[in-house]
Amino acid sequence: MRRAPLLTLVLCAAALGPGAGAALGAVPLVYAPADAANAIHEGSATVDGLTTALRQSPIFGDPRWPLDRRIGKVTGRQLAPLGAAGIADALRAAWSERDAGGRVAIDEFVPGHWTEAGAAELAAAIRQLGPDAERVFVYASPALVAQVGRVDPRKPLTGRIASLFAATAGSGRAYLEVYLGSLDPLSERDMAVTLTRWSGRWPRARADRLHALIGPGGATGQAEIWRRVRASPAGRAILANGAGAYGLPTAADGLAWLTAYRAFLGSPSAPPPGGDTPVPVGGDVGLKLPPGGTLAPGASLTLTFTRGGRAIVRLIDARGRRRVIASRTFPASGGTLRATIPRLLKPGRYRLVVTIVGDGLTDTLERTLRIGRAPVTARIRARLSPAGWVLLVRPSAAARLTGQLESAAAQGGYARLRGLPARRLVKGREASIALGELEPGLYRAVVRLNGGAPITRGFRVTA
Repeated sequence: MRRAPLLTLVLCAAALGPGAGAALGAVPLVYAPADAANAIHEGSATVDGLTTALRQSPIFGDPRWPLDRRIGKVTGRQLAPLGAAGIADALRAAWSERDAGGRVAIDEFVPGHWTEAGAAELAAAIRQLGPDAERVFVYASPALVAQVGRVDPRKPLTGRIASLFAATAGSGRAYLEVYLGSLDPLSERDMAVTLTRWSGRWPRARADRLHALIGPGGATGQAEIWRRVRASPAGRAILANGAGAYGLPTAADGLAWLTAYRAFLGSPSAPPPGGDTPVPVGGDVGLKLPPGGTLAPGASLTLTFTRGGRAIVRLIDARGRRRVIASRTFPASGGTLRATIPRLLKPGRYRLVVTIVGDGLTDTLERTLRIGRAPVTARIRARLSPAGWVLLVRPSAAARLTGQLESAAAQGGYARLRGLPARRLVKGREASIALGELEPGLYRAVVRLNGGAPITRGFRVTA
């Protein structure tokens, strides 16, 4: 967490014992210079202040912050090289400092400072503290907040992040820094997704220990930041535990944060104007196949996606060879993707595998397809020969020809005149089908190759 001169920490508490995080109840957090912290403490003529609070030590001669409402501090970088026993001892020493009030905050809690083994030692240290772990407060850095938030919520955390999360959840209270390293707030979508995923992993028995730490308003403004935070059920539940503020540079900024906090308390369960921000949950792939799942080369499939991400459609043959037949990147609202079965694909059984990756979610849909033979096409023309009219057919593949000859009827349309002789056709070779002598008029040949869809060729016979 970045530091500005004379940063102070204010934690509002209805009832405060000397070291028990469990006794704090709802705990708003202000981490700001003295002017902003004092403005939040005192309020104004139009907004009530927060007069029972914790404040980050050191504090010098300010009667507004008695010892039983102060908190010590140690950084994550200081703890990272220590083993479990050393970490536990360092935390005990920090909360026992003269100005600490029996509590300690782990500040600058950045994943990059910890190895996987070191993170496991930290989680072990928190467990070793037993009930005294309630004295420990954690300020989860933007990097930690983001790394947990981008993992698919249907999958477990692993490695270093799993241990850091376990240590955070086992401490007395955790404050999620819901801003970037630049102190700009998370976007509306990232805010809803991140808070929802943290809340979903958080132990239910400790749901009241999870908080949001809100950064300076800047160009965005406190009202808009609070709208983003409360635009999900998870965000509102976290705010109800006591919101936090960090880096407010002036008394006016402190009052703006306090005003937004009081407005939330007036209707803590209501969504903001405009409603909640949708949070993707996965499983958003739709596909319809013909009965039996048999398709011909050249056929098209339509897939639907209701969330954003990169979608890829693959065909895998019996030997495991993969072929990408379609791909597209979708916006947050999703969309439709058409995939075409390659025309030269060998007939047989295939696996269709569709994946979409985005928002930390990976969804996969698999279906078994049977690819049939490609429909046979043909070039067909009628011609008058010395022996009479003939039908010339050049097929795209070997096929069995059946069909009939039709003539134009007086009442309109066509009527069957005679059947065509069945023939075996050779790929690419033109075959001649005798039609015999024909009276002047309109005719058409209706040809079927391998029993497929009819192919029609019309022609005129003159005198």
